[in-house]
Amino acid sequence: MKKILNYDSAYDFHEGLAGVCREGKWGFIDTSGREVVPCKYDAVDDFHEGLARVNIGGGWHRMEDEEPTLSGGRTGFIDKTGQEVIPCQFFYADNFHDGLAQIEERKGGKSGFFFIDKTGHRAGPSIEHWSDAFSEGLAKTWNDAKCGFMDKTGRIVIPCIYDDAGDFHEGCARVGRNKKYGFIDKNGVEVVPCKYAWAFDFNDGMAQVWEGGEWQYSEDLNEDVLSGCKIGFVDSSGREVIPCQYDYALGFYEGLAMVKGDDDGHEPVFVDKTGHVVIRSVGLRPTAFSEGLACIDFGKKGGGYIDKNGQFVIPARFDTACAFHNGLAMVREGRTWGFIDKTGQMVIEYKTEPEPALAKFDAPDDDIPF
Repeated sequence: MKKILNYDSAYDFHEGLAGVCREGKWGFIDTSGREVVPCKYDAVDDFHEGLARVNIGGGWHRMEDEEPTLSGGRTGFIDKTGQEVIPCQFFYADNFHDGLAQIEERKGGKSGFFFIDKTGHRAGPSIEHWSDAFSEGLAKTWNDAKCGFMDKTGRIVIPCIYDDAGDFHEGCARVGRNKKYGFIDKNGVEVVPCKYAWAFDFNDGMAQVWEGGEWQYSEDLNEDVLSGCKIGFVDSSGREVIPCQYDYALGFYEGLAMVKGDDDGHEPVFVDKTGHVVIRSVGLRPTAFSEGLACIDFGKKGGGYIDKNGQFVIPARFDTACAFHNGLAMVREGRTWGFIDKTGQMVIEYKTEPEPALAKFDAPDDDIPF
């Protein structure tokens, strides 16, 4: 049975709940459409590790090309019942990662940084500056413009010898030296030598790597960008299981990756972990698989969803279609926004046309974190 709700905006579902907005105030609904957290906050974020950031007096602020930040006012955390388990008291608070959230406080024009646990008490290492988040027990740290990794006591467990590094995912972290990238394990052993032009984090047992190409300065982006590469994949043992041969690729999700630009031509296809093409003719802009389905965009014909056999299970009819989370996907059909289930039935529909985007907030410079 379809449930019609009167909200002005909404987020996707994460950990069973979705942020919704009514008359400028935000709360959360569950997958049945029931409002489990009243719309009373000026801004909210998705749930991470069972808690969600909520804000009073501020909102989302975007600074040029940077990722938006939840700034201004005061930020705290709620659980999935709506209980404010950590009151709205912080100048800035990051999401929880590995059981810790990083906090910035300002007093007398000076900033202080520290970590808290899920009770709101200080925990983790002492820090003087904004730090990277913890992932799989380790966090990136810097010394003399070189980076390594520390544990939750603050002890440096992997020396600061790299020019760049990513977070740990599936036991490995991307690292770079002299604009060449590879991967290390948690002992600091290079399981993939720093020989690739670029690399992405591991997901589903595979990591995307780029070979060839050259760095060129982009006036539009005001930074060096890498172009002309060929893309392949390595596994966690360091073996290049799919050669660098594609012009474009998404990472592996649920055993499949979308690629294009090899000997099969320039049409996107899905390959398995051996590089074998398993799904062809997948439209203009296919997305990665999520909960067994991938969204396929056919331009003016609209977007729909295929299964892992390449069969359309939800016909292409949506003007906007997002990935499935918690059994539901946000879609737009004409002026109607809502969530569909895996049969394509609209189970939650909005009376008004929402903007499934971040709330706008123009923060004064003093309210911008870091």
